[in-house]
Amino acid sequence: LPPGSYFVVAYPGNDSTYPGGYSQAVPCGLLAECSDHSLIPVNVTSDAITTGINPGDFYGPPGIFPGSPVP
Repeated sequence: LPPGSYFVVAYPGNDSTYPGGYSQAVPCGLLAECSDHSLIPVNVTSDAITTGINPGDFYGPPGIFPGSPVP
C-alpha cells in the first residue's frame, strides 16, 4: 500500500452482508457497553510494518461499515 491513512474492513467469504471493522469497539474489548463502532484510521508509512490491527468488530448495526469494493 502507498503511505497514507486507511480504514480496515473485512468481508468474510462471499458474504458482504456482515463485514467486520477495526473500530473503536475493538480496543474497548468488544463488550456490550462498547457502542462506538466508528472506524479507526490506520496510518501506513514507508518501510514499516503496522501491527495490532484487528477488524474484529462484527457487531455494529447494519450499514455502519462501507460495502465491499468487490462485486
